[in-house]
Amino acid sequence: MNTTLAQGIDQNGAAPTTDLFTYNPAQVALSLAVNPLTPDQIAAALPSATGGNGNALNLAALADAKTLNGYAFAQFYGNLVDVWETIYPSQKQSVDRATFAESDAGFTKPGFGSVAE
Repeated sequence: MNTTLAQGIDQNGAAPTTDLFTYNPAQVALSLAVNPLTPDQIAAALPSATGGNGNALNLAALADAKTLNGYAFAQFYGNLVDVWETIYPSQKQSVDRATFAESDAGFTKPGFGSVAE
């Protein structure tokens, strides 16, 4: 995402100087964070179309990009779950919606049951 945003320009026509996401390459999952950018700092436009949304469209297209072994991100990670369940069938957990109940608070989470008074 940072790479795609770096190819655009912000509302003022300037190239971005700060990445949207920051992380430590040695511990990406642990350190991933969002930089506090203001809306006018997001590089949503392409340099060829100041004030447009071409780069925002490029960013949205990443959701369907086949970048991981020919799969989009959601497909790839969905396949990992299938592989895990095939290799370790005894580890597959079924979650009963009732287990989400917040019994100590006297209610259940929205969509999982009724409110107990």
